Amino acid sequence: FLARRIEEGDLRPESSREIPQHELRTSNLVFETLNFGDYDRSLGFQFPDDCFTRIVASLFISYVFNPQYAVAEFHRMLKLGGRVIMSSLRPDGDISVMFTNFITKLQRHECAEDEKGKTGWGDALTMLNEAAGLMELEEDGVFKFYTAGELETLLSSAGFHSIEIQPGMGNPPQAYIAIARK
Repeated sequence: FLARRIEEGDLRPESSREIPQHELRTSNLVFETLNFGDYDRSLGFQFPDDCFTRIVASLFISYVFNPQYAVAEFHRMLKLGGRVIMSSLRPDGDISVMFTNFITKLQRHECAEDEKGKTGWGDALTMLNEAAGLMELEEDGVFKFYTAGELETLLSSAGFHSIEIQPGMGNPPQAYIAIARK
């Protein structure tokens, strides 16, 4: 993936020589604020097989490059009978619902000030701006928010069974929560 998409400015100066595709590592890339460790192209999770009884990936799967691989890795890492809980915002989510729910909670508390003298209204505006940014990135194809059926397909394709999908995050629901067993 990286070898076909990197440009000269993406590589650290000491890595600017021609690097064979099979030797390219995340540590060769320049990032302003992100640190992905030092993995090779497999990007494998560094956990042994059958090591967890539960995995929680709340609002995570929408933001990974290869969600099918991540879910297959969850299956590999879970012990037999173990459970995974995943969630995703709905593709047709309505950020105004999340915003108005937050405002309602602020109003119930009569905008009491915290220890720093803040009332929470600034937090409400920040939340609305961040939520709008996420929705815009999803519309641009940077992220993928999943329907209930798509979450079920991801899990069943990786070998999970007893899959339950529940709506969550407000009324009307703005997310889906999936629970499945290995």
